[in-house]
Amino acid sequence: MVFSLQRLDYHVRLKHFTAETDHSQILYLQQSLIPKLVRWKLFIESYLMTVRHIPGKTNVVADALSRIYALTVKMLNTEQLNVMHTIGRCMPNKPRI
Repeated sequence: MVFSLQRLDYHVRLKHFTAETDHSQILYLQQSLIPKLVRWKLFIESYLMTVRHIPGKTNVVADALSRIYALTVKMLNTEQLNVMHTIGRCMPNKPRI
């Protein structure tokens, strides 16, 4: 959620909105004493938003978005998959910074 808010800051900073998530632990962020989570809590509280929990089984939008890649790969034929696999092996690993 923090990453999304950072990226969408320009669009959502002064607007009230509802963030729907299936991550139930975010509702208990208030009780945390871990410094990183306290910083996140303060950052999230700076927005005019309501956080609402949606159980994972009823969160069909997130399920559909997370399955798009799997459906795309299933639609490729064997030759296309072989080419993708070969390209993946030939690509040098990027150094991590």
